[in-house]
Amino acid sequence: MTGPVEYSLFGAIEACVDGTPAALGGPKQRCVLAVLLAERGTVVGVDRLTDALWYDEPPAKGLVSLRSYVSNLRRCLTAADTDAPVTRLETLPLGYRLTLLGEDRLDLATFEHLVDEGRAALGRDDAQLGLDMLTAALRLWRGTPFGEFADHGFAHAEVLRYSALRRLAVESRFDAALRLGGGGELIPELEAALANDPVHEKLWGHLMLALFRTGRGPDALGAFERARATLDREVGAPPGDDLRTLYRKISENSTDLLLERPSPASLVVTGPDARRPALVGRAGELAALTDSVTRAHAGSGGLIVVTGESGIGKTALADAVSGRAGAAGLTVAWAAHPTGIRVPQLWMWIQILRRLGDEFGEAGRNAVRHRAPGVIDALVPEWHTGAAADAPGPAAAGFPLFEGIVTVLAELAALRPLLLVIDDLDLADAASGSALLLLAARIARLPIQIVCTWTYFGSGRPVNRQLYEKLIASSEISTVPLRGVDRDAVGELIERLTGTSATPELSEHLWAHARGNPFYIKELVRAHAVGTHPGGPAVPDLDAVPDAIAAAVGRRLAVLGKPSRRALAAAAVIGPEFDVATLAGILDSPVPSVRAQLRPAYETGLLDEHRVPAPAACSRPSRHRRRSATRHTSSIPGCTAGWD
Repeated sequence: MTGPVEYSLFGAIEACVDGTPAALGGPKQRCVLAVLLAERGTVVGVDRLTDALWYDEPPAKGLVSLRSYVSNLRRCLTAADTDAPVTRLETLPLGYRLTLLGEDRLDLATFEHLVDEGRAALGRDDAQLGLDMLTAALRLWRGTPFGEFADHGFAHAEVLRYSALRRLAVESRFDAALRLGGGGELIPELEAALANDPVHEKLWGHLMLALFRTGRGPDALGAFERARATLDREVGAPPGDDLRTLYRKISENSTDLLLERPSPASLVVTGPDARRPALVGRAGELAALTDSVTRAHAGSGGLIVVTGESGIGKTALADAVSGRAGAAGLTVAWAAHPTGIRVPQLWMWIQILRRLGDEFGEAGRNAVRHRAPGVIDALVPEWHTGAAADAPGPAAAGFPLFEGIVTVLAELAALRPLLLVIDDLDLADAASGSALLLLAARIARLPIQIVCTWTYFGSGRPVNRQLYEKLIASSEISTVPLRGVDRDAVGELIERLTGTSATPELSEHLWAHARGNPFYIKELVRAHAVGTHPGGPAVPDLDAVPDAIAAAVGRRLAVLGKPSRRALAAAAVIGPEFDVATLAGILDSPVPSVRAQLRPAYETGLLDEHRVPAPAACSRPSRHRRRSATRHTSSIPGCTAGWD
């Protein structure tokens, strides 16, 4: 088998095959690799590759040159001593596909994973883990993503997205360090960060706090004056309320600043669930899931799929029910599916079994080791390291492995009822899905409750539709769809985040902009310093999109082709709502062609369907409205579409 490949796209296009730098050839050939890595795992059409290489003027023998580049890359990405055929770079009828195999790594994907995990750790108040992971992420940043090709059309959205992620990582890393009591050692780094991003108010606040903690109160006040002058010069605006409040506290020599301060991103929650994400507006759904856990405890399990768009609160709901299940005496095991990192096949079940093995201990592992040894050998061979372990045997595969997984879970559930939480099931591999279907067919007679989350790109658009439809076809499976929370829940969420009651005007304002999506509401509250105004939260100006939201939308924009992005850019100029005929006139293209260009954006959730009454439809065949996640700024195009 070929050795692993480590791809680098930060600053320059590079690759190491089995530890040896690969000769990737000239700029054109490196550009092909960059495009394929940007679209890794998906088929990239010949038209898109030629457009990236030669824009709109390919040479007469451009296709021949492209084939040559691909052939050369295929050889470059294979170790010299490899005899077996390699499927890393495939030629397919519609184009080419580059897949990350086995131990292959891509620095961009690793960076994103570390940032996500670091911020998640901060959300759990694990500042040390957050600091470590965010520091590791920023060490990977060696320059602008895609290097010499950063200004090419195929890279534009990804460059913006990763730049927003880096900004978020820098801010969050300083936040973690300050939560751990950091001070003077951060000052040089903060000054350097502000030199690169002088209008980042949170960095100015971090600098003021670090200076104050080292006994340099006058310098901290001077930093505020520097921030005021910079903001006035660069953007013509005064410092925000957060910065002014910090200035006042430093002026008063407040001792509160010398202590570990909770981050604005921390929820103000007390009691046994203080470490759990805020869950508001989901009383009915939580009750339904709690009832299912009660039935499983009595011996009749089930499988529930919680569905909804990104940020709607699927994981928070699953986390809340897992807390109740644990308190009721069930053993809880989670499985997650990280994006951008290649994981082993059946990773979902490997995680579940590892967690259950830890929970049940050696006695539980021994109980199943003799019933399904092939499963242990295939998925958790480390269970053979105990004193009573048998020697490893042949690993199970195919249907016997799937059946063995069910056997193991049934054996453990006989010892104690189980709640299995599978987050982002839509990202699971086909083999994991097959084992889950087999378990679902038997689960009604087992004390096992399974709660899965599944992402939708808007109404009727589940991610990984094929597996989803196969899953819900089972009569043993039910769904709990989540939609936006109501206005009252928005007010409660704001109060949990800020510790201050929200006015009806503020709740309505944020509800309308975020369409009830809790993730967007939280990010808007945090980014715009809602809750720091005297007398309660004020209605913020939401013209700027928070970095976390920009990064989330950027991930969807990055998968679109050039025609779709061009159509979205034109739609953004029209406004938050438009119809196909108007957009077709602007683009000087036929209406069917414009619909085809918009369809990929519709399928990835950047557009929503919005029907108009029949009389109006005679003159305006379909109307579009931009998604709330992108309506705050025209630099991130977004709209909604209907298809006749």
